[in-house]
Amino acid sequence: MRFPHSNTTSKPRPARVLIAVLALFAGGCAGANRPPATPPDLAEVGEASWYGIEERGRPTASGEPMDPGALTAAHRTLPFGTIVEVTNIATGAAVQVRINDRGPFVHPRVIDLSHEAARRLGILRQGVARVRLTVANIPPRIPFTVQVAAFGRRQTAEEYSRRLRADGYSGVEVTAGDGVHRVRVGRFLKRSDAELTARALKRRGYEALVVQVQL
Repeated sequence: MRFPHSNTTSKPRPARVLIAVLALFAGGCAGANRPPATPPDLAEVGEASWYGIEERGRPTASGEPMDPGALTAAHRTLPFGTIVEVTNIATGAAVQVRINDRGPFVHPRVIDLSHEAARRLGILRQGVARVRLTVANIPPRIPFTVQVAAFGRRQTAEEYSRRLRADGYSGVEVTAGDGVHRVRVGRFLKRSDAELTARALKRRGYEALVVQVQL
């Protein structure tokens, strides 16, 4: 359960759901692997809070490390990778965020924003603000992969990937982004399949973290 970083003593107003079809996505992480059944024109009104300073670097529900400086957010049901426009109703300020975590679990809050997203909306000081959410894009099926290492130098990552292949692992790849070269094994439509591979890697002495591939 997450709490905002400032005043929460005001009595919350009931959230007003403009379009109730968000229930189609109930089922948490499993919903992230289904293609959307409705067009991306969903909207929801409620409270936004923010989190992420103390959680910096911890795995989010999607497996992606928490980055307070990224434009990301937590939502209870929308598939991971969904792009949501969040509008501060009081000021009209808006920001687009990508869903990569689960929460908030305090009524009537509907979204937990990263520190940077909250800063752009101007809600860092009060901690909570009434917002309107509009879904801009729902991603296709996103496969899972197992990340075993990350390096600053590509050469080091390539050497590590060769070690994995020599141990008999197939589907080893090196991906780059934000100056980091990540060594990953396989792609899986089911998280349970990725977790099986992760457990096997751990038994062989490797670090292993299940993450979703952003397409």
